[in-house]
Amino acid sequence: MQTEPSDLIIMMHHLRSVVSQLRPQSDLTFGEFYAMSMIAESQQDENQKLTPTSLNEQLGTKKPATSRMLTVLEKKGYLQKISDAKD
Repeated sequence: MQTEPSDLIIMMHHLRSVVSQLRPQSDLTFGEFYAMSMIAESQQDENQKLTPTSLNEQLGTKKPATSRMLTVLEKKGYLQKISDAKD
């Protein structure tokens, strides 16, 4: 079964509506919420370290945008940046 582009747009709109209802209403943008969910998921595995570079790759954003988002999340109090002693 092949899906028409107009059907995909309608499905994407419905998905965004559902996701916006699932996330808590806060001062987080959708991108920030998505990044925080990825960060939380990475915390499940103690052996997995999430670096800004790996987050950047997972989000599909450019380094300056990811860095800016992390800085905003830190200022909002959602995360704390920790430097790796090995770096």
